[in-house]
Amino acid sequence: MEKELAVVIDWGLVFWILVLGCFFILAFASIVMVLTFFLRQRSLVSRIPAAMTVGGIIYEILPVLLPGERYIVGNVLRTRATDLGADLGQKDCQHLLDHQGDIPIPVTSNGKVVFAFPDWTRWQYGDWEFAYIHQDEKGNWFQRWWPEQREWGGSDSYFLRRRSDITATSCAELPVHVASG
Repeated sequence: MEKELAVVIDWGLVFWILVLGCFFILAFASIVMVLTFFLRQRSLVSRIPAAMTVGGIIYEILPVLLPGERYIVGNVLRTRATDLGADLGQKDCQHLLDHQGDIPIPVTSNGKVVFAFPDWTRWQYGDWEFAYIHQDEKGNWFQRWWPEQREWGGSDSYFLRRRSDITATSCAELPVHVASG
């Protein structure tokens, strides 16, 4: 007498196995996409030149934050800028805005770089504010104000210092700043 083997398929179990399999595939694909996006962004923004020529003036680009810092208060920023000789004001800020087409691609390609101008200040709402410029989503640079008592942070924040002792051709020989954050 032959025994027949009956295969009983639990379709509910098969359904849930397929659902979980699809979920894991989508989750893995999402993680890969997010990591790819951040790595691509990092490669675009992490290399800022040490100097740039804008409208015939050479500016050295200096990070605002020291290694290990995430934020500093605005008055510390102003003191640090003065100590570095990078306390530029309204004249240089306006010069960069007037010649923003000269700002090099590594700086303009990310839309996250911020240049502080701590010597251009105003009194507003009970606090000193200093000027800074950054890009909008269309790539245009514009000027805003930052309260001195608020925290200032971000790895893409920079001071500018005029450099009259170097030429535009020697800017390429200067080291490149690598953003830390």
